[in-house]
Amino acid sequence: MSFLMKTSEGLVNIAGGGGGGESFPFPEEPAMPGDLLYVKEIDKDGKPTSFTYNNSVEGFSVYDTNSKTEYTSYTGSLNGYNFLNAEGEVEHVIYRIDASNLSIDGENQLFGIGDSMTIVSTKDKKNYVVIKRIDNDTVVAYNYVNKELVKTDTLLVFEKKPITVYGFHINSNESNPSNAVTYLEEAVGLTPAFMNYSTDTFNYGSWEDAFFMPKPCMLNANGTVAYYLNPNDYSKKADGTASDISSTSHSMNAMMEWGQNGKQIWVKKVADAGNPNSVSVYIADGQADEGYHAWSFIDKNGTLKEHFYTPIYQGSLISNKLRSLSTQNLMESTTAEQEITYATANGSGWNTEVWCDLELIQDLLVLMSKSLDTQTAFGMGNCNGYYNNSTLNSGDDYHYGMLKPGSMNTRGLFWGKNSSVNNNGYRTGVKVFGMENLWANQYRRFAGMINDNGTIKIKKCYGTSDGSTTASYNLDGSGYINTGVTLSTSGYLSKMNFSSGSNIPSEVSGSETTYYCDRTYANNSQVNYPYLGGICYYGSHAGAFFFNLSNAASVASWGRGATLSYK
Repeated sequence: MSFLMKTSEGLVNIAGGGGGGESFPFPEEPAMPGDLLYVKEIDKDGKPTSFTYNNSVEGFSVYDTNSKTEYTSYTGSLNGYNFLNAEGEVEHVIYRIDASNLSIDGENQLFGIGDSMTIVSTKDKKNYVVIKRIDNDTVVAYNYVNKELVKTDTLLVFEKKPITVYGFHINSNESNPSNAVTYLEEAVGLTPAFMNYSTDTFNYGSWEDAFFMPKPCMLNANGTVAYYLNPNDYSKKADGTASDISSTSHSMNAMMEWGQNGKQIWVKKVADAGNPNSVSVYIADGQADEGYHAWSFIDKNGTLKEHFYTPIYQGSLISNKLRSLSTQNLMESTTAEQEITYATANGSGWNTEVWCDLELIQDLLVLMSKSLDTQTAFGMGNCNGYYNNSTLNSGDDYHYGMLKPGSMNTRGLFWGKNSSVNNNGYRTGVKVFGMENLWANQYRRFAGMINDNGTIKIKKCYGTSDGSTTASYNLDGSGYINTGVTLSTSGYLSKMNFSSGSNIPSEVSGSETTYYCDRTYANNSQVNYPYLGGICYYGSHAGAFFFNLSNAASVASWGRGATLSYK
């Protein structure tokens, strides 16, 4: 990769260090204009993603790798410059502070410069270089070591942020749930993940260290992380001391934190030309182009955030608040409106689960397993655990055979069995992405999808950047996006419609071993509020692609519940 710097000799190739290189005629502006923006980061196309004009900067910091000290208290006017490669593309950015009396930690004119200096730093803050500009055409590079300028032959620069893109294609004409999925982009050649039922261990294949893996944590009511949990034993903090996952004496909730190392999860869906039921799905750690969206990372103010949070446990009702805690009784016999009231009682940013999060998890499960059959790949769950006893409450078993939260605290992020024991025997759940019983225990009611008398409507995020006309979620789909899809009857899901850029169930001519392998229910004579996942009663009906779009928001029973989300 070539990097060019403007010097008295013109544009000089400075890649790889050294005080020279091939020279090029300096192009016309704006190769390095003096009044460009301060650019914090550039995307792969060279467009600024965050910037400000000539601000007066207080507290600008630089990290000294020798003394392992971060120096703050820089003052001055901060500007930025784009550097171009030989093709005229932006390859990296430098920061420049203009100040006649620059100070750092109270030491004025530390660098002894007249009117300007420039800092060039790697993105991870491990190294940096100071550039002293002699005049408009001449620069000298220095290392900053222990508050001294040392001339160097090596120049460290910003490089454009590499973006990882995984992908898969779903062929709607292929009934075999594994053959229907083909890997695309950087997923090509990778090994799918699966639950090894004979060894009782989860085989991650190529995905154990994937950028999208979440972390278990205890989240304060204000949305800050109190501490992280041991992913293999939630009863312990990451440091090995005891956690508070079962206590009700605090306001924390056990949650999964998504978005690691500054990388959000961006998704792009492109339906096949002439076939809205087949799709190419791309999942990236950056916005590779304008077709990618990170809906789950948008908060109630419409702001793109660094993280979002999903529940570890199915919801429990404690002191009129919906909670995600271990060993508590499941909330039941509540309406959707009550569930939302209990969820939002935790504070600003809290709600029940929302469609964009659950849809993202569906996509990631397909990516990891290279299959549409989630029960085979990850575990059946407690899909046959029903027991006709409303008073049963022994160990992990709750009444009617449901599992209490916390039955899989020591099972890692993924675990399951290929059978579910019935007749009051030992029941087993399923765990994916650190979340217990995403399917096959108790229905999970969620916001963001409505079956409005046969028309499926969705809302992809808070705010209106998704094309909806309402900023928040509601019970009747007012202001939601009309997908134009009608699910005419109930049955095993065979096709999704992706024309809206979302996973919308559209046809039900499958079976428990073909296509998506999960059941979908529809009632088109009223406005219905959705459930996902299935219950402990109907066996193979359950799975990540189980939809129930047949019940009004007012329906309440022991088998229907909800749990939390935070943005």
